[in-house]
Amino acid sequence: MINENWYQTAIKEYGIKEILYKELSEKKKEKGSGAFGRVYKTKCDSIGTVAIKKITIDAEVEVIRFIKELKLHSQIKHERIIQFHGISRDEHKGHYLVLEYAKQGDLREFIEKFGKGEFKWEERKRLAIQIAEGLRYLHNEKNIIHRDLHTKNILINEGNIKISDFGLSKNLNGTMSSTNNGVFGMVPFIDPQKLNQTKYVLNKKSDIYSLGMVLWEISSCREPFPGETIILDLSLKICQGLKEKSVKGTPMEYKQIYTSCWEIEPNSRPLIEEVLSQLKSMSLEPVFEGDDEYTSCSPSPSPGTSGCILPDDLIIQTNSVICKRCDSKFTDQNWCNSCESQRFQEDFSNWTSENQSLDELIQYSQLSATKNNTYFEWIKFNQFKDIKVIKDIEDGFFTATWLDGSRELWDDRSQQWERKGPVKIILRRLRCLNINKLKLYLELENIIIYCYGFTGFTQVSSTKSKSTKSYYLMVLKYANVVKLRKYIQNKFPFSWFERLSILKKIVELLHNIHKTNYVHCNFHSGSILLQKDDLNHELEIYVSDLDFCVYSGEFYKTDEANKNNRHISPEILKGEKVSIKSDIYSLGVLMRELVSRNDPQRYYELMQKCLDDDPERRPDTKDLLEELHTFTVSRNSQFEAADSREDVPFYQQPLFPLLPPFNRQHFPPFPLPSSPFPPFYEQPLPPSPLSQPLSPSPFPQFYQPHDENENDTYDFDNFDNFFNL
Repeated sequence: MINENWYQTAIKEYGIKEILYKELSEKKKEKGSGAFGRVYKTKCDSIGTVAIKKITIDAEVEVIRFIKELKLHSQIKHERIIQFHGISRDEHKGHYLVLEYAKQGDLREFIEKFGKGEFKWEERKRLAIQIAEGLRYLHNEKNIIHRDLHTKNILINEGNIKISDFGLSKNLNGTMSSTNNGVFGMVPFIDPQKLNQTKYVLNKKSDIYSLGMVLWEISSCREPFPGETIILDLSLKICQGLKEKSVKGTPMEYKQIYTSCWEIEPNSRPLIEEVLSQLKSMSLEPVFEGDDEYTSCSPSPSPGTSGCILPDDLIIQTNSVICKRCDSKFTDQNWCNSCESQRFQEDFSNWTSENQSLDELIQYSQLSATKNNTYFEWIKFNQFKDIKVIKDIEDGFFTATWLDGSRELWDDRSQQWERKGPVKIILRRLRCLNINKLKLYLELENIIIYCYGFTGFTQVSSTKSKSTKSYYLMVLKYANVVKLRKYIQNKFPFSWFERLSILKKIVELLHNIHKTNYVHCNFHSGSILLQKDDLNHELEIYVSDLDFCVYSGEFYKTDEANKNNRHISPEILKGEKVSIKSDIYSLGVLMRELVSRNDPQRYYELMQKCLDDDPERRPDTKDLLEELHTFTVSRNSQFEAADSREDVPFYQQPLFPLLPPFNRQHFPPFPLPSSPFPPFYEQPLPPSPLSQPLSPSPFPQFYQPHDENENDTYDFDNFDNFFNL
């Protein structure tokens, strides 16, 4: 079980001290929250007053992060770092880190309490030096980056600095996971490189930038950018050069130290030992004479300033925010909408999908793109090789090598985006060319696998008529994915908290689809894709089959095949209008696939609500998320008890009365041809009436199964069957 194994591992293998929960007082006062849990003040019989940080673990991946946090804490022994005493567990209330208690709160509270008048510069210098000492210990002696340094997690105890909250810290010798690379913390303290590019990996120089903001707050005695209340706007302005201005009375040497930490180019920022040395040797005289207003962005951009009024003492590098070709402001890192639109337009005559609506969608996406990788391309089919069926998905999904690759490398000399091919991608066949539905792939970011664009080819039939037919495929970013249905079959049994974690992510995806007023209409375990890393941990969950989506309030036509699919809601089968509650019924069927013989009563009751015949009585996604949150946060005893009993998978037991019984036969293997298409090799493509044909013949390299039989053939006339059209 999750809650037992990690705890014993932490104690036995990492030497973490266990503090019995009975040693902790029942009286606990909440003091705030850390990266992965809430923080309380209490008393410990063997230590005295301590802070305990409650940890909520929803899934195995969070257990791993928690253990890493324990390991980091166990390695750190320094007077400038909050002391880690051990771990404790209560069977009913959860798990805790037991930490040193900082009596005077965090640095921001400390600054606000004393204010400018009583906060002498000698004291400010002393605290700044102590912060730098703590960060130097992390960087130089432990090779750790904090990644979330700001004035709310720098604590004060007995007048001395204590750096805390390593829930987001990272040992540089470890592997940087996708979760740890996300944007966390308070925006003014985050490295602009990270705000500009989410894939940017935070490093020691990112901590230096954060330290610069901390030093500025010590000098100004207020939080940065108090007038900026919209996070996204503030992030963009910071990327465009927005910075706080030095306040009157700041020692000039101190000002020079923190402004050097603010350099846009990370390599231009000092090392922590340089910062510490300069702080120790700095003089408090002379001081800066100026006002205390922060740099603001004007409504009318001025050439060379990216629309921001920058004071002379804080001139920044503008190469990253101004286009060298036309002096326009970048809408994203190295993305000039004016220049890119012109390049796209000049290339319009060089390609066509041979479908006017699809051409217009691609052109629309390119002209409206405000950053790279947010538009579609038409990619000729001869750009792809080594095309193979994805065995874990099969119906219409293929891996391939894209020879040129996408435009992802910025060339500063030519001021253009260069391609980085060859690159592995996924091809997915399109059932239809409904342009409104294809637009969803632009709107629903992080719900579907990223779509680079489209490709296609024309085939000639083997009949006397020699008729032609065009096939279209989506070009998707490569991800090691497997259908949820297959994952359940292969991994069962797995813990209830892992199942709930997966289900919660699925509901979040469905919630985002419903916010667009679309209904998926084909929501089932075969349309949910899980991305796996090399260690077979589930990192991301995606929704496929957006081709089936319709607007809420419209009619959804079901063919005879779909009428037998148990995930289709009763109102759709009756020919009534669809609503978001139609997807909720489908979700209820999916929930049934996650249960076993020992399903907890609370889960069963929620599932029954989703499967109610009356759509109005079914919960919506918001209700579901709230209910699932109580399942995981409270660590309900029903789920722990279910994990301790022997499980039988759903396909080996009868369903409850609402659904007819079924077994493994409802997950039949998808038949695949065992050889390429010999009859098609000799088929010439008809001349295209357009200047640019879809593609030369994709064969013989098109289909390369792993275990083909040379004597088998595949009838070209039945090519539709191969794509499951």
